[in-house]
Amino acid sequence: MGKLRDQMIEDLQLRDYARGTCKAYVDCARAFVAYHRKPPQQMGELEIRQFLMHLVETKKASPASRKMHVAGIKFLYEVTLRRPEVVASIPWPKVPHGVPEILSGSEVMSLLDAIEAIKHRAVILTAYGAGLRVSEVCSLQVDDIDSKRMTIRVRLGKGNKARYVILPERVLFLLRRYWAIERPKKPWLFAGNQAGCPLSPASVRYHLNAAAKKTGLTKRVHAPHLEALVCDASARARHRHPRHPDAPRSSLDPVDHALHADDTADPREDDKPGRRPRHAAAEDDRLTRPARARAPAHRGAR
Repeated sequence: MGKLRDQMIEDLQLRDYARGTCKAYVDCARAFVAYHRKPPQQMGELEIRQFLMHLVETKKASPASRKMHVAGIKFLYEVTLRRPEVVASIPWPKVPHGVPEILSGSEVMSLLDAIEAIKHRAVILTAYGAGLRVSEVCSLQVDDIDSKRMTIRVRLGKGNKARYVILPERVLFLLRRYWAIERPKKPWLFAGNQAGCPLSPASVRYHLNAAAKKTGLTKRVHAPHLEALVCDASARARHRHPRHPDAPRSSLDPVDHALHADDTADPREDDKPGRRPRHAAAEDDRLTRPARARAPAHRGAR
């Protein structure tokens, strides 16, 4: 495509499309041009339909894959070539939305136990427990973890939109263990092998797939699995130890209390309930400075 390819990439970047989306759109447009071996300026709706039917009948492409090709070709003609009439009647494939398979609690725990590196275990647990994308977790910074408000700040989510998500106590516990062992250099919470760069999402997916293969899981692993497990564990803990409405969040929470109970524990030991990693307190460190909870007023009342 040559110059037309460069112009298409420029149009995508000017509209703040994600890097992965830019690559996918350009690859789809290149596949369309390579199929007909003609410049897109010399082609029209007939050639586009022929290419899409080639994906259906010959390539046996999934509806999601065909939808991506339609999006890339539509962008090429509507924006870069400024010929929207060519693709005006090209239909969007209907992508089915099936019900995902849900892992049991024991399967989730087996999956996490199979991940030996604490960094990748912390990344995956954070993604599952907080409902984040892998790319969002990899780009987290140390200051994004707020243990006082129990929130995580996502700076650049999908569509470059920032948001806050809940930080489960179980995730915070493992993050503190990871912090005590690895001591990552700011700003990145999960630093990569290359200095000054965050952890690569491809590395996380590799370790996740390796853990799934090691445990013999055949189900597709996705974020709601562990999110449901963490929420269910927190709900059971609160049911056994109800909190007074006026008491602070962490004052009677048995899970949160366990995070601060043992300052002499070895952070390199295996995961044990109630263990808290040793760490040096820093004045500006949100991750290692939990908020001290005031004593609830109702404890002495009868």
